[in-house]
Amino acid sequence: IIQALTTKLSSNEDSDWAEAMDAQLLRTITAALQARGTKCTFKEADALDNDPMKRALALANQGLSEVLTHLQVEIPQGYAVKGVKLKTGTQRTFYKTIKARKPIPQCMKTTIMLDITRHAAWNLSRSTPTDSQIWLSVRHKEITRTTRDFLWKCLHQAYKVGSHWRNIPNYEHYAICPHYQVDETMEHILLECNAPGREVLWNLAQELWEKGGCAWPEMDYSNFSAQFVVKNVVGFSDIFQRKKA
Repeated sequence: IIQALTTKLSSNEDSDWAEAMDAQLLRTITAALQARGTKCTFKEADALDNDPMKRALALANQGLSEVLTHLQVEIPQGYAVKGVKLKTGTQRTFYKTIKARKPIPQCMKTTIMLDITRHAAWNLSRSTPTDSQIWLSVRHKEITRTTRDFLWKCLHQAYKVGSHWRNIPNYEHYAICPHYQVDETMEHILLECNAPGREVLWNLAQELWEKGGCAWPEMDYSNFSAQFVVKNVVGFSDIFQRKKA
């Protein structure tokens, strides 16, 4: 954050904060600092063992544990720097800026899955990740591409199962599980159906997971993405603590 507001401030403003996370929040902080009309200095703490840093860390952890309903991010009039500087802009910067300003259509299925994942992450770690944090967590470099694709499709409910087939003539029967005669959903396929192979795969997955020294978590469909969110974004869930020798 300090770099974004100091050494990288000029380049961030030239690119309209296209490469910065929490861009609107950083814009607001920058405008508030500039509105002070005097020189601002930042000092990086040498260690976390002094009282001011302990209090700051406690406040930060408290903020993570609270559900944020509204954050005031309006920029004071006269201090808004908008647009990409033509002299320094690149094709990547222009593309990201244009894309960011285009309204993103909301998909109800995806919104529901994001909220389910957020709720599961709260149950695991008492933290409520944002949509951006959820998407970034399931694209983490530690996750293989096939797993990333799987999680992405699960969050978007993009797999062609269940209700997808109901309006396709001559294929309506694909919507029903042939073993249980219930709607074929991803949750049913992964956790409920006793079709041959499912239990074997989960046993192998548990064996592989425990070889890494991690405790096998309780399986719940909402936890699939939440596990990665907690590990890669929140980072302090007991589920991912190494087993004690």
